[in-house]
Amino acid sequence: MATTGMAISLDPFCPSGPATPGAAGVTPVGSASGRAPDRLPIPRTTLRELEQDRQGDHGDELEWLALLRHSAQREADGVVIAHVPPPPGVMKKRCAIYTRKSTEEGLDQDFNSLDAQRESGETFVASQKHEGWVVLPTRYDDGGWSGSNTERPAMKQLLADIEHGKIDVVVVYKIDRLSRSLIDFVGLLQLFERKNVAFCAVTQQFSTATPMGRLMLNILICFAEFERSNTIEHDRAHS
Repeated sequence: MATTGMAISLDPFCPSGPATPGAAGVTPVGSASGRAPDRLPIPRTTLRELEQDRQGDHGDELEWLALLRHSAQREADGVVIAHVPPPPGVMKKRCAIYTRKSTEEGLDQDFNSLDAQRESGETFVASQKHEGWVVLPTRYDDGGWSGSNTERPAMKQLLADIEHGKIDVVVVYKIDRLSRSLIDFVGLLQLFERKNVAFCAVTQQFSTATPMGRLMLNILICFAEFERSNTIEHDRAHS
């Protein structure tokens, strides 16, 4: 007995599995003769982009799925990122999410670049709950502050809390949110290391909590020392 093949169109972000004709969001497409449908189209989840002015900040666009939405919108849609405690027997690691934007433009919006960066960090921390990672409620947001130095209000608060032993992991969206200066960046990571604080950049797979991340840190320290020595030699030659 011949059978009619069936093709199923699945969105790459939807869980895979057999689709049932007549289920919610699934519309059978076939002939009126009642034979099996040739195709079951499943609605495609739309990617959304957060538009932001990058002049002077030179950051990449933030591309995010429906999960990365303003907290009020997530709750309205029944999507909530739960801040759950770590599993039994796993030591809790308190994660501070640091965000920064060089300009103040767009920060008056209900959902701005700082919110998007923090939500990306929250989502990543939630994915590490098996390691004991939990998000601290304190917000460390520097809106309208350059990354060329560390003289920023939220950065100073972050460093003060690290000194007082309140933080175990610093999480950022990208490395340059922490600093755009190699020397400052390495200096901050060395401070974190002295205080047993890990550092993680969500979108760049850089984490000093891993052996590879610590290797990269040592390489960056060498480059920072090289840059510092070159600067000293340059200043001497022109003094």
